[in-house]
Amino acid sequence: ATIPMSNPRARSLNLATSVGIVMYHMLWRYNFGR
Repeated sequence: ATIPMSNPRARSLNLATSVGIVMYHMLWRYNFGR
């Protein structure tokens, strides 16, 4: 099932998820990527 991107809640949720994933990877690389 695809979520229509015209839905502002779905778009904001997708954006929040993307930001969370990026921040998680940045923190993981900072802590364990030495």
